[in-house]
Amino acid sequence: MYAAIRRYEGVTDPAEAGRRVDEGFVPLLKEQPGFVAYYWIDAGGGAMASMSVFEDRAEAERSVDRAAEWVRENIAERRKWRSGIFRSGGGRPVARDYACG
Repeated sequence: MYAAIRRYEGVTDPAEAGRRVDEGFVPLLKEQPGFVAYYWIDAGGGAMASMSVFEDRAEAERSVDRAAEWVRENIAERRKWRSGIFRSGGGRPVARDYACG
């Protein structure tokens, strides 16, 4: 399993950003092969984080590109973002969540 973790700063309306993600971005991720889970976190102070989990690295990397494009087009209040790809220990997820929107 691989996770793409992204951090967003400068989010002025976390509730609205979360609604847009649930309605617009999560359905796109669920269509990608190897999708396992998605998490969207309000870290406070205008910072948000997300984690997409996929069966393989290539799909996790593809989700980073897809997220960058989607955020540019749909969340105007996004100012900065960072991301990385991580592999879960032993190739097994620690948790799963399919109730994403």
